[in-house]
This record gives sequence, structure tokens and C-alpha cells, in this order.
Amino acid sequence: MIKVWGSLALKGGLLPFAVFTLAFLLYVPFLGQRDLWAPDEPRYARVAAEMLERKDFTLPRWNGQVYAEKPPLFFWSIASSARILGGLNEFSARIPVALSACLLAVIVFFLTLEFGQPSRVGILAAVCFFSVQKIFWQARFGQIEMVLNMLMFGAFLCLLKGLRTKNIALWVLGGVLCGLATLTKGPIGLVFPGVFTLFALIILEGMAFPRIHWWPIAAVAYLVPMLPWMISVLAVAGPDYLGLVFLKQSLGRYLDPWHHYKPFYHYLLVFIPGFFPATVLLIPGLFRGFWGSLKEHKKALWVSGGIALFVLLFFSLSKGKRDIYILPAYIALCPFVAILMDQAAKEADRFRGFWRIVFFFQTLMAWLLGLAGVVLLVDGLLGRIPKNPYGSFEGIVLLLAGVLFGLSSRLKTSPPVRFLAPYIAFSFLLHGFILPPIDRYKSAKSFVLMLKNRFGGDAELASFGPPNVGLLFYYGKNIPVFRDVEGLGAAAKKDGPTYRLVVCYASDFEKLPKKDAFIPILKGRIGSKTLIVGRYGL
Repeated sequence: MIKVWGSLALKGGLLPFAVFTLAFLLYVPFLGQRDLWAPDEPRYARVAAEMLERKDFTLPRWNGQVYAEKPPLFFWSIASSARILGGLNEFSARIPVALSACLLAVIVFFLTLEFGQPSRVGILAAVCFFSVQKIFWQARFGQIEMVLNMLMFGAFLCLLKGLRTKNIALWVLGGVLCGLATLTKGPIGLVFPGVFTLFALIILEGMAFPRIHWWPIAAVAYLVPMLPWMISVLAVAGPDYLGLVFLKQSLGRYLDPWHHYKPFYHYLLVFIPGFFPATVLLIPGLFRGFWGSLKEHKKALWVSGGIALFVLLFFSLSKGKRDIYILPAYIALCPFVAILMDQAAKEADRFRGFWRIVFFFQTLMAWLLGLAGVVLLVDGLLGRIPKNPYGSFEGIVLLLAGVLFGLSSRLKTSPPVRFLAPYIAFSFLLHGFILPPIDRYKSAKSFVLMLKNRFGGDAELASFGPPNVGLLFYYGKNIPVFRDVEGLGAAAKKDGPTYRLVVCYASDFEKLPKKDAFIPILKGRIGSKTLIVGRYGL
């Protein structure tokens, strides 16, 4: 077994700090530049907002109703950041995710070392992590997955290292992290770290598989972060709520899903674009004789690739599929790709053909981005992009990205860095400068501003049919929901002559009586949906 952590502290203790710092510089700047986009970002932020408003952190609520789709830890993290930063906004809603991604990059670095690789390969694994487009997106998007994966892979690292070194403190920490992961998204927070650890031990240690005598200690450590909340919520909501959170919304959604139906092979189609550009770097496996030069890395490749295959197969067996579910597969494959890159870089002459193919993609990206930039720039200057005052600006950014890709192939540095660096820079430009103008198509903020300017911030609002999640967050108040005309009419009659403002989707407008009952006042759009605001009375 290779004792890497101690030697790292002596020879390169600043490397993990450098990885974290680079991640921070990539993920945190401009984090609040873009509005919260439906459905998940404003919904989760609103749950945290209601926790703060009610000063009740035990039972999550959304629009005043008990929210049983997720355990509370992610909402706690948003509420805590809002308290620390002085308010709940786009930045404070996303900073727990971004910091989790920073920690996860460091965990990927240490896992690569634990698989028996030198620190050089660990750095390449972190660079691969930064370049993957899906990972970069999730690192700056207010969803649960990045926090969950940070806790799961952190638990995996601690459990694996603790067992191999017989370090009980790491074993206990791994149990605690599994408990926190379960508090984030249910039993998967225990299942995945456990399976990852057992598989890695079998591959890395073989017949020398260490005997495990600490399961009771790990079980106690696992329960420590969970029991206080579980006992509190049992007293408030009873066992049915825990059943909904941990069984129906986790196990039930996996075994008998009620939405997001996709065919078995769906993730095979999603994987290639989701893991880009690292997908291109998997090409060395197709080269004759390449695997012969990787014999000393065989175990590390099996662990990294085997975990990714397990994740893909696990989620493919469920009928309900979302692209973000396979994020652990992308993370697990970063050491795999780093090993391939390192070997191809060390034998650059032998794998000259491989690097030609890789940099062909680089040149192709340079031309595509440059062409898109020129088109947007010209159309913006000529005013041919309707309702898009940012067209010229976005064109300049894309043109700049194309130049970066073109120049990168001429840099005098290692081929892996030369290939991946422009993708990292492009992701930064994309999230900081290209995506924010898209708010006008994705965000409910402009609709709410129009509403408040017309009726004032204290106007009472009701919704006929399900409320828009972005509207609910940016309006900053709970909105009564009416699903039938009778209930809405009774509420309007009770309100008297003031009536209540009613918002509904245009598709639901046909269900409302037209004659002197509902008077439309204004229309607006949130994304592709048209909403109508009016007064309803009897």
C-alpha cells in the first residue's frame, strides 16, 4: 500500500490548497450574476426562505405546505449562508454548492493518490474535473447534487483510507459524512459510499482485504448527525413524514418512478456530451498497445472505471432518469482520464497520432466558436436579433473563446493542459458573461418587478393552478393556490370590493368564467409560458 498522505504533507502539502484555490477562482466569481432558474433553484431557495421566516428548521415547507421531497440538509446550508451573508439571494443560494465543488476537487485529487498514483496525476485529475462541462455547470447551479457528491466521495475517501491504514478516526469521519449525505438526499448517501469502498478494497487489496471490526462504530457515527433531526421531526410530523422522505421519494422513485421516463440506454447517449471534453481523452483506449503500457496502473483504472460503470448501470435500471443522476460517474472517471493523459504525455512520440486527433477537436471548437461569435456580433450590430440587446456582447465573448482555443494548441506546455485549459476558460466565460443575459428567457424576476411596479409590493396574490416556482421565490410571499373556480370565487367574495389579484397560466385561463368574473389586467412571460394577472370576484 502506498502511503501518500504523509509524503504529500512533506513534499507537496500546498498542492491540495492550490487545487482548492483554483476551484474557488473558477466557481465563486459571478456566482450571483444570473437569476435563479426554474424548477429547482428557486424552489430550494424558497424552502430555505420559509425556514428563515418561520424560524423552524425541523420541517421543510414550500408555499406554506410541508415539503417531503428532500431531507433538510441542503436547505439548512442555504439558510445558513443567507444568515452569514446578510440575506437570501442568488449568491447565497448557490455558495454552498460552489464550496462543495471546491472541496470535491480536492477529494478527487486525494482519491487519485489513494489509488496509487503520483501527485502529478492527482493534479491532472483535478484539471479534468474542472474541464468537464456538466461538472462545471453543477458547481454553479443551485441543486442538491454537488453537495451530495462532495459528501459521498468524501465518505468514500475516508472509509477507504481509514480501513487501509487502520485509522479509526477516518473511519468515524466516513460514517458521519454518510449520515450527512443521507440527510441531503436519502439512503443513496449510504449505499454509494459503501459500494464504492468495498469495490475499491477488493481491487486494490485483493486477497489482503482487511478485516473490518469497526462496523458498530461506523453505524453509530452514521446515526449521530441524523438522529437529532429524526427525533425532532417525529415529534412534529410523525413517522409518515420520514417514510415519505426516505422511502417514497428515494426508494419508491427508483423502483416505481412517476415521471422522467426514459429508455434503458438513455445514459449512454447522455454520457458522451455530459463528460465532454474528457470524452475525447478516452480515445487512447482504442490504440493498439496502449493498455500494455498501463499495466502498473491497472488497479487504479479498474477502480475508477468500475465505479463509473456501476453508477451508469444502477441508474439505467430505473425507468425514471435525469441527466444529473449520473454526476458521480463523471467524478469517478476523472482519475481514469488523468492516468491516460499522463501516459500519453510521457510517451508523446509514440502517441503522436492520438494527440493529433485530440487537437483536431481543439481546432474544430476554435472555428465553431469563432463562427458563432461573428454571426452574433454582426446580427447584434445590425439589430436583427429580436429583443436581444446583448447579441453583440455575446458575440464578442464567443469570438474571444474561439481565439483562446486557437492559441491553446501553440502553447509550450504539456499536451493535457494545452487541451483542457481552454475548456476551463470557456466554461468561466460562459457562466460569467454569456448565461446572465439569458435571464430574460429563464427567470421570473422581470415578471415580478413588473407586477410590483403595477400593484405595489404589498399586493395580495393568489394562483389559479400550480404557482410558478420562480414567481413564488421572487415575489417573496406564500401564494394561496386554488384549483377550482368555486374556491377562488369564495375567496374573492370574502375579500369584498378589493378582490384578490389572481395569476394563472394562459392555458388555465380558459377554465375561468369570462363574464364579469375575471378581469385580465396584464400579461407577461416567464420562459416559454404566458401568465395572466387579473381580478376575480362575484
